[in-house]
Amino acid sequence: MKLHEVMQFAAATIPIVAVIWQIAEMKNQLFKYIDTTVASLHNRIYDNDKKFEVFVTRFEERKEMVDFKLGGLNEKIDHKFNRLAEDIKALKNENRD
Repeated sequence: MKLHEVMQFAAATIPIVAVIWQIAEMKNQLFKYIDTTVASLHNRIYDNDKKFEVFVTRFEERKEMVDFKLGGLNEKIDHKFNRLAEDIKALKNENRD
C-alpha cells in the first residue's frame, strides 16, 4: 500500500471510530443513569417500607390502647349501672314496706 492509500484509509476510518466511540459513551452514560435511577427508586421504596412499618406499629399500639380504654370505660359503666340498679331495687323495697 502506498502512503496516499493509507492516508485515505485513515481519513475514512477516523470518523467511523469517532461515531462508534460516541455511541459507546452514550451507552455508558445511559447505563449510569439507569443505575442511579434504580438505586434512587430502591432507596425510596426502602424508606417508604420503613415509614409504613412505623405507621402500622403505631396504629396497632394505638388500637390496643383504645381497646384498653374502652374496656375500662365499659367496666365503669357496668359498675355504675349495677350500683344504680341495686339502689333502685333497694328504694322499691323501702317503698313497699
